[in-house]
Amino acid sequence: MEQTRQKCVDLPVAQIAQLLGHYGLSLSCAEPLYLGMDNINIKVTTQGRGDYVLKVCSAPEAIVQQQLTIMGECGSPDQQPLTTRSGGNTFRFEGRVGYLLPFIAGDDFLGRELSLAQIRQVAAYHRAFAQRVATIGARPEPNIWDLADFYTHLDRYTAHLPTAVELPEVDFAGLPKVPVHNDFTRSNLLELASGGLHLLDFGDVAYGFEVVDLAVALAHFCFEETPNARVLEHAKQFLRLPGEAGGPTERDARRLYRLVRLRFIQAIALTRYEASLFGTHPRGDYWLDFGYAGLAQLHAISESRFIEAVCA
Repeated sequence: MEQTRQKCVDLPVAQIAQLLGHYGLSLSCAEPLYLGMDNINIKVTTQGRGDYVLKVCSAPEAIVQQQLTIMGECGSPDQQPLTTRSGGNTFRFEGRVGYLLPFIAGDDFLGRELSLAQIRQVAAYHRAFAQRVATIGARPEPNIWDLADFYTHLDRYTAHLPTAVELPEVDFAGLPKVPVHNDFTRSNLLELASGGLHLLDFGDVAYGFEVVDLAVALAHFCFEETPNARVLEHAKQFLRLPGEAGGPTERDARRLYRLVRLRFIQAIALTRYEASLFGTHPRGDYWLDFGYAGLAQLHAISESRFIEAVCA
């Protein structure tokens, strides 16, 4: 079952206050954090009870519960959904599903050029998280942002692909499927005041390939906001942590290069596709810039150069 694609809209303050009533909380003020195609995130400050994030999703209840299960088993202990007055962990609102999380204060990585030390820290965090989530028994439903399924629905995106760009062939033969976060991006990772990291947004979890999840992280942290001259060194550091025996195999490095390329193409095609359905995309400029800039970077880095750099 594929997730329903419905456009979410902003909520008036009166409705936010009403939704907080499910938790016995009173609203002081509200601040939109993200108004997306499938979900909205609103920071709510309550009267005497602290700050929270109110999430309303267009995905079916069963899919939201899968996301909450994975978040509960692999996420931070201090970011578990609150229990409503009726004893559940979600509420219904105009045919959609919502829940409330404690607000985690921190800075995301958007618009920041990272040092090699930061690259290694992010890579270590991603590796540890991916290992945890891969061990749980959940099998999330297919997700539209899963790179491995991009070709399955290619007929939808053909008219929205960037021109004169060849689609890479990716070999998944022999790779097992496991639960993956599927959205390890700069906007979903917070740097905390303590110096630690905290992963947000489990809305795109999928039952997929670890190499795909790694490629998504690689594209966002080693290409985005990184000068062309430093991309290969960042990628090598991301894929070869201290204490690990060697880097990726040549076969895996080839997969990663092609998946990173596919991520940039996906960002363009899906943004255009969703804009054709809904007339606009809330972060369309960001995703299009990310996709085209990434393709330009890869144009200057051949597949053979990438493989040689990260495997050396």
